[in-house]
Amino acid sequence: MSTESRNRLSGKQYFWLQLALLSAGVLGLWLSHQIARWGDDTSTRSLTLGTAAVVAISLAMIGRAAQVIVNSAFSDSYRVFRSRHLLACSVLLFAGAALAVSPLLIHEPFDRLFAHGQVTGGEVGDIGSMLAVTICTVGAIVTSLGAWDALHDERHWYRSLHVRRHRGM
Repeated sequence: MSTESRNRLSGKQYFWLQLALLSAGVLGLWLSHQIARWGDDTSTRSLTLGTAAVVAISLAMIGRAAQVIVNSAFSDSYRVFRSRHLLACSVLLFAGAALAVSPLLIHEPFDRLFAHGQVTGGEVGDIGSMLAVTICTVGAIVTSLGAWDALHDERHWYRSLHVRRHRGM
């Protein structure tokens, strides 16, 4: 997205765009697990490469969305009091991690690695899900810590105004 078109979007619209990108990335990971199970022999090269392509695109979307969500949450451009927004972004990224880990919980991860003796499409999807969970969890932890710091800073903001008023300012 160019800078010119990004400037035309408001902060909320840009956030919703990133949320859609994160959702599309998680949906792509779900799709990669389904693609890996389509063929009779999941170790075929074309199926593994197709799954790897879907995983790579999905991880790029998830990584980009998480980066922009974290950066926008810490930005002073749109809000003075950021703790609630940081907390909301943290919850959103934890939800993204939960959705990305669910294919691993539904299907047994790395179940065919030892049966085939080589990496199959299912293992590529499992690795992609693990990487997506890591990306979302790191982003969620960073925004959670930022929310804690912002809440601590915002809790006593009125004191600085009270002191200025009594000094004659």
